Amino acid sequence: MTNNNDSNRRSIYVVFLPLIFIGLVLQIIRLPDLLENNRPDFIVLVLIYFSVLDNRQLSIEIAWITGLLLDLLSGAPLGINAFMMAAQVYLIVSQFTKFAAYRIWQQAIIICVINLLVNVIGYWIGHILGLNYSHSSYIIPSVMLFALWPLFYAVSTILCKAFLVIPKEKE
Repeated sequence: MTNNNDSNRRSIYVVFLPLIFIGLVLQIIRLPDLLENNRPDFIVLVLIYFSVLDNRQLSIEIAWITGLLLDLLSGAPLGINAFMMAAQVYLIVSQFTKFAAYRIWQQAIIICVINLLVNVIGYWIGHILGLNYSHSSYIIPSVMLFALWPLFYAVSTILCKAFLVIPKEKE
């Protein structure tokens, strides 16, 4: 006999895929110059949240594939966004094994620092490849991620509860 939770449980991808689509749209949509140069990485928020929630080994691969898709959609050199997203998810999942147990503001600080570090490395790789960026503001997007994480965490948790998304480890 199966219990009621098992029959009502849905895959995590019911919430994950629409949020990734919305994140991709927010990343490639044209914004005014002030906002364009200081755009936070919305997709990174989605990837980190679901990597921590589900704690599967495929989280880095999904981050890499999502980054490649963003590279293709935005016209960036193939692999730069993929590397940056996979690196952020890897650092969160591997170095902060109890990330979900931290308070929300501690999680936001960790995400901000890792995003800043990876964006600086991505900027450096872009210069090696010969890309010339006229702006080098990576502090503001990282601070915006810091500010957006509590809101995104709350909204995503509500969505997961509304759609009865329960990871396999937490049954």
